[in-house]
Amino acid sequence: MNLEEMMKGKGPVWDEIVREKELVLTKLEEVGLWWLVGAIFGVKES
Repeated sequence: MNLEEMMKGKGPVWDEIVREKELVLTKLEEVGLWWLVGAIFGVKES
């Protein structure tokens, strides 16, 4: 599993969450570095 690959194309989903929850307007790319999140949580590619 590659978290960075999994998050590709999920921008519209994030945009909807931001609208529904009235969050600060951000783009998914600004939220985190997915390769780093994967490394921290020990997600390994298969």
